Amino acid sequence: MPNPHSDGALPDSMSPISTLHSGSTLDFDYYLANGKIFIRSRTSSDPKNFVGGDLVSTKGEPDALEWKPLEGCGIPYDKMLRSLLEPGEELVEMGVASGIVAAVSNLRRVYLYKPTDFTRPIYWDSLLGAPDFWGNDKLFLPEEYRDWALSCSVCVKPETRRTDFINPQEIVRYFSDANGVHFDFGFTATIYVLHKDGKKILYWDTGLPASFSRGFLVPEGMQGQSISVAGSTVFLSAVDAEGKLHFYTRMIDYEINGGCPGLKVGYTDVPVVHPPEGPDGSFFLGFGVRKMPLNGWVEHDVSAINPNLTHKVCIRLTGQGDEARELRIQGKHPLLGEGYYFKNIAESNWGFCPAVVEPVAKIAFPFNSELPQTTKLHYNCTTRKSSFWGVTLELKEFNPFLTDAEPCYLVLRHAGETPQHLRIHAVDAWGLHYHRERDEDLIGSVDGEPKALLGTLVLTPEQIELAKNNKTPLEKYLNKFFLAYHGKTKAMRLVADDGRVVLTLDNEQTWNFRRTLSEPEKANSFYMRKAMDKQLTVTPVNHEECAALLAKNQDCLKEIQSIFKSRRVEDLEFTLMNMDISVIRPLASGFFKVVNPDDPTYKQAVEDLRQPLKAHTDATTHHWSGKNHPIGYGKALSILRERIKHLHKMMNHHFESDVGERAGIYTSS
Repeated sequence: MPNPHSDGALPDSMSPISTLHSGSTLDFDYYLANGKIFIRSRTSSDPKNFVGGDLVSTKGEPDALEWKPLEGCGIPYDKMLRSLLEPGEELVEMGVASGIVAAVSNLRRVYLYKPTDFTRPIYWDSLLGAPDFWGNDKLFLPEEYRDWALSCSVCVKPETRRTDFINPQEIVRYFSDANGVHFDFGFTATIYVLHKDGKKILYWDTGLPASFSRGFLVPEGMQGQSISVAGSTVFLSAVDAEGKLHFYTRMIDYEINGGCPGLKVGYTDVPVVHPPEGPDGSFFLGFGVRKMPLNGWVEHDVSAINPNLTHKVCIRLTGQGDEARELRIQGKHPLLGEGYYFKNIAESNWGFCPAVVEPVAKIAFPFNSELPQTTKLHYNCTTRKSSFWGVTLELKEFNPFLTDAEPCYLVLRHAGETPQHLRIHAVDAWGLHYHRERDEDLIGSVDGEPKALLGTLVLTPEQIELAKNNKTPLEKYLNKFFLAYHGKTKAMRLVADDGRVVLTLDNEQTWNFRRTLSEPEKANSFYMRKAMDKQLTVTPVNHEECAALLAKNQDCLKEIQSIFKSRRVEDLEFTLMNMDISVIRPLASGFFKVVNPDDPTYKQAVEDLRQPLKAHTDATTHHWSGKNHPIGYGKALSILRERIKHLHKMMNHHFESDVGERAGIYTSS
């Protein structure tokens, strides 16, 4: 159908597989064309449109089922109805979930259309993140990524937010903990980004600082191809080293992953206690104790249909509960042609639906064998008190981007005794601050800042008995340092990057662990990728090319030095901020206890901040004080300086040659 509001044409039929320029809810189709977002009603019997954030009936209007710019203009605007886009900025990607729209511009900047706000008429959010200390928190997607998706999980709470514009089937009100008990969501609008190397998924939600420093790993040995998310359930396609496609799901967002302050969780024997209204009811946010961890990645068998599949996935909401999800994989049926395979997330058999879909490749990103082949890292303890006891420690199967669903292990060894593997469930520590750029590459890296994590130690019954026996050196070590921490929720602080981990108990007992980075890890580090950019390593053939190449390398050297220095300065500021907040935190806890004694959430959140604030203070201090050893940064500096030195010599050589040629011309003439 020709589009009267743009220079192009909008589709008559929508692909059932969402893309970064098209998507659908049960009530509306959304399409991005020529820098504008268009919307079309899907309910022919009672068509509606958004006006100022409210649903308004268009029944009887001749163009009721036609495409229209979202809110009449199709672009982000402020409360004065002025465009939020800068000169030269335009929308290039979009995502939609439960009526919430995320739009991304060519500057990678993210804008949110969020009718859950009470403000009417609604306007777009351009400053995103919480807490916003600076009042200008702009959110940007990472510089490079493979895919991204928007998800919304929200509890109906009329006194707190608007949900009347969302189709009831697309309101995901609660999730189930590991005991199967239902717990309400608050409001969780989350953007998930598949990292450029396909090894991890980064995320941000509206209650987190404006940064993609948080994330989780894709399944071991896999490299992600594409993602789709609905109701906090991530659907991932990934490829293995043999080029074979695999498909996985897991339920995860920051509110339910075990790290969110104010929400009580347990990792040992949490009794099954149902809400007051019974097993079909749910606990309000902040009430009850959640049994953790939730399930990690679950693979979905596609062996019967694998030859017919592409990497492109989509997940749709079908009602309440964790299993109310439909999985879709774009493919081609041998008899029915193009379309998609589908099934309920809890079922095993796939059906097929013929449909008009946008053509995509079977594999979007070939498996990169040059990347590190494992994300499970092993660290050796360097703390002297361990050797004093004759006990050696290792930290095994760890990664700064672990979640509690993938435990790591503290391995204790002593000659003549059976090694003990102590299980630790680690979660991302909530924090107050962020760097405005490059967190997705430098947080959790030895070249940047360590990641702040909180851990819960879970001992086996046999390990508890050994510790209580308290006779052998290993038993005594277990008893003295770890027995009291069994099941003590988030009582460990882990300040971690890919080369070092500092593990601290809440009694300030500390262990240091280190590992040596592999050559592929060094080569793939942030600063090394910049230093080895192809534009900096070409061979010049004349004086002009040599001069241009020299200038590029000098600029790169200045850039990485500036990035490194500025982040250290900012981390000093963050350390002071965390220390200041730590001082006033107890006062805030008392305030919430008096002001709102019936809601335990805020008081619990303030109490829960003690460990995260300490963890982030440790992490930022670790960086600005120079305790880390930025191997990639040092190597990049050395390479660039040597290259610049070589180019200077080449410049002199070319200059002397030019002088010689000119002299020859003058002599012969």
